[in-house]
Amino acid sequence: MRRIAMLIILVVLTGCAGPRVLEKQYAPGNILPLDRFLALKDPAAINSHATYLDTGDTIPLKLDVKNDLFGLVQKQVDLVAKQKIFFRVTLPEDMSEEKLSQLLSLTPERLSEMTPSEKQALFKDMMLSASKDGEHWAPLNDIRAMKEIFGIKGGELSLGLAMSETEGVWAVFSMKMNTGTNQ
Repeated sequence: MRRIAMLIILVVLTGCAGPRVLEKQYAPGNILPLDRFLALKDPAAINSHATYLDTGDTIPLKLDVKNDLFGLVQKQVDLVAKQKIFFRVTLPEDMSEEKLSQLLSLTPERLSEMTPSEKQALFKDMMLSASKDGEHWAPLNDIRAMKEIFGIKGGELSLGLAMSETEGVWAVFSMKMNTGTNQ
């Protein structure tokens, strides 16, 4: 699970090809649980399969703060899927074994050490897409397509510091997304 979470974050940060909603259906046997999908080692096999997070599945969210003011004690929290979400990875069929090995063995530590140009070189030919139905796919770096596929009407992201007499000093990170069905 760690790898797919990293891939999602990386592709969102570094970009990927083709900003548009894509249609692709997979045979039921080609939609694999995440552990079986991550075991695929061939670009052709990866391209012909999709995976999913089921309702209640968790993925780690790695947190990293690099500055002179604050650090983190807890560097990971778990995100929980509130609905089934499908993912597909598109790789070049002729991807070298070396580059595929780099992708499959990537660690959060190595990722944080990579320069932006190294990240871009590693992920430039890769596309990661998400879907609600396993047929209509939005590349993760295409905000308009993601909004269309997931029915996102808006949202907000905030980070702040506050203090009170009862709580002392505290920080908050908040992400809200309006889909009309938020719970």
